[in-house]
Amino acid sequence: MQSEDAARLLIGRVLTEVDFVHDYVHLVYGDVGLTVNAPMVLATPQGNVRTGAPQFEDLLRRRTGHTVTDAKTTTDYLRLEFDDGGKVDVSLVPDDQVSPEAAVLEGKTLDRVYVW
Repeated sequence: MQSEDAARLLIGRVLTEVDFVHDYVHLVYGDVGLTVNAPMVLATPQGNVRTGAPQFEDLLRRRTGHTVTDAKTTTDYLRLEFDDGGKVDVSLVPDDQVSPEAAVLEGKTLDRVYVW
């Protein structure tokens, strides 16, 4: 499975924890974790909220307890859609990157580590 398709491994999983650690975010889905090093955009009914905005952390934590209903990767972003209509886009645009990996998906139940 290519990393483009690996996002689909999150479909049906519940976001159980959101950890902000220095300059990255760790999204936990039970026994699987998605570490995000790149900027993110949250789609909300009130509009889009970007990494660094005052309400960003609170709005991302509100995704906790919600199930991923769709996930896809394009050349520009990795998108996760949740059962309440919320969306999280992780930038894959080269100029946005602050580290060699935009995101890393890993866990004991996965056959390998997936990197974007």
